[in-house]
Amino acid sequence: PKFGGTVRVIYRMPPGSKALYVDGTPGGGWGSGLSKNMGEREVVLPRDQEIKILEVKASTNSRYKVDVIVEVVNQNR
Repeated sequence: PKFGGTVRVIYRMPPGSKALYVDGTPGGGWGSGLSKNMGEREVVLPRDQEIKILEVKASTNSRYKVDVIVEVVNQNR
């Protein structure tokens, strides 16, 4: 089943951290996007990357129900 999108993950990471933002292209084609799914809005972190959940709270943005704030830890640059 498709993910409903009611959770927003907010990443706290130092400048220069390794991560890749993925979003689809209009029309769902491969085009210039890294995903064929428009609105994917994913962040890909390096394999075995540790994250620490700092807070889970009701979202202040009407588009989401929950905000999960996470911190990238122990990343080797």
